[in-house]
Amino acid sequence: MIKMGKIQSILEYIVIILLILEFNTPFSQYGIFAKIIYYIPIISIFLLLLLKGKKIQMKFWHLLLFLGSIIPFLNVQYGVESTYIRLFMLFLPLSILYFSNYEEERNVILYKYTNVILIICCVSLFFYIIGSTLNLISPTAYVPVFWGEQRIYPTYFYLYFEAQNSFFLGNEYIRNCGIFNEAPMYNMALCIALAIELFLREKKRKIVLCILGVTIITTFSTTGQIFLCFLIFCAMWNAKNKKHKFLKFMLLTLMLLVIPFVINWILQDKVSSSSGEGSVSARSYDIQKCIQIGLDNLFFGKSLLSEQNPNHNYGFSNSLFALFADGGLYVLALYLSGLLFIPLYNMTRKKFFKESIVLLLYFYLFSITVSHFRYLTLLFVAYGISMCINYRQYGK
Repeated sequence: MIKMGKIQSILEYIVIILLILEFNTPFSQYGIFAKIIYYIPIISIFLLLLLKGKKIQMKFWHLLLFLGSIIPFLNVQYGVESTYIRLFMLFLPLSILYFSNYEEERNVILYKYTNVILIICCVSLFFYIIGSTLNLISPTAYVPVFWGEQRIYPTYFYLYFEAQNSFFLGNEYIRNCGIFNEAPMYNMALCIALAIELFLREKKRKIVLCILGVTIITTFSTTGQIFLCFLIFCAMWNAKNKKHKFLKFMLLTLMLLVIPFVINWILQDKVSSSSGEGSVSARSYDIQKCIQIGLDNLFFGKSLLSEQNPNHNYGFSNSLFALFADGGLYVLALYLSGLLFIPLYNMTRKKFFKESIVLLLYFYLFSITVSHFRYLTLLFVAYGISMCINYRQYGK
């Protein structure tokens, strides 16, 4: 007979694998795959709650959050009601309940996330090196993908996609996109895995950290390179080797001097490249447009999930301002609570300190990557909110 612990672990892996596939990958666009990716995570989290049986506890805040999710539903465009219900009235409330009731094991599902991302890393590095870089093998198929427009992606056994090129230091490179529609999405998934591995896991796996770091570099993402510089600084700052305090001081001083120059150099190279200049100007214009739309519809936004409208022409460069435009201050407050305000409050109380760092890093990545209506983002929003409505407080 299968033990409950095994069933729980299997269900958590199912949730994580499908959340990753839903995080803007080609798989989420095709028929039966899309239905599996959209609905099985909800069923799996519900089953995880059933495993708790009578131990499931609900508080007033759970009911209040669910009732509050009904208000934006009144402002949803015709045709996307089922998507809204799936995201905000099923997945998000169930995820909050999950983290609240599995509070002592809250990080276990995140460890599974890093395990799955690690496998994706190894596969993508293999095909990136022998396929995209050395051209020792050729793509096995070409896949039509709609990402802003209809595109054709070369793929290797549907395990790795060549989705983007980039200019770096004056040269054009194929970016490692893994199984994602573009490199920024892969970079965000990698950076979150790296943060979880570095800050939450008690026993650091150095080889995993190295693989994640190398893979981030191959995405040629400015965000990822800055993220790596920051984490290197944090790792050095938290070094516990007291025998080398002077060396640590010198290295930190050097890092403080070097990192700003490295970041500036990366940004200058990004802007000076032919694609980078257009990218920066387009991002700036998009943010301005989102702010204007948000100010015109301050409290409830223009309409949630409006990107599914064929005439939608904003919110393609970031999540923060796109969310403000679509959902106004009402919905934006939900995301800011889970990813920013609650973590900052917990840090001042010295509760959930490491978890709060991971949430703040997610907020940084979320702010500049289009990911606001993805399951993974809602999972982290739920992770943050659950810390405010726990039944037994604990922290590190």
